[in-house]
Amino acid sequence: MSGKSAVEAQLNEAIKSFERDFNTSPSYYSVDIDGVMVDTIINKKTKYDEKLVNFRHGYNPLVGSVVTYKDNKYLLMETDEDDIYRFGVMKKCNYIIPVKVGETKVFAGYDHNGQPYYTTEIEYEDVPCIIDSKYYSSNDNAQLPLPEGKLSVYTKYVPDSNIQTNEEYVLYEKRYIVADIDYTKVINGVGVIEIIVERKVDKE
Repeated sequence: MSGKSAVEAQLNEAIKSFERDFNTSPSYYSVDIDGVMVDTIINKKTKYDEKLVNFRHGYNPLVGSVVTYKDNKYLLMETDEDDIYRFGVMKKCNYIIPVKVGETKVFAGYDHNGQPYYTTEIEYEDVPCIIDSKYYSSNDNAQLPLPEGKLSVYTKYVPDSNIQTNEEYVLYEKRYIVADIDYTKVINGVGVIEIIVERKVDKE
């Protein structure tokens, strides 16, 4: 057997062993990922709100997926793989925001000329998200506080969500407006967006 064939044989055996022992792992969980039950192995990380997730060899995890684990929602923030494993890091969601997903015209009656008129009803979907008052600085390799009055909101990218700048949200019983939306973590229509919001101050 050639050296290449021997390596391939060892790799295939390692994959088979991993798959064979998957369900017997003490950290095995069947979890809901975007509405589909998926086999996973979930382990804790250093940060209390983050988990390391291992997937079966043939499964393709997508950044931005919403994972339901032990009655909590998590956002899959990053994924990676090697020759045997596919894995990712998920972070616990700490808030839900209503995101506009469409609008419907509803018959409202007739005007004085007898013509029908309609009102527009906005359709919203409650979306799990992560709200953070800190940001990661690659220069300092650390989490640094955002300027006072600003928050970062991380949520799954949805093409038709219609999130716009200057849109208003109520977060923790305070009003914020969307200052900016970062799409750099979205690749080929899949990923996580970061919404930068600023505290709204009413003019006296």
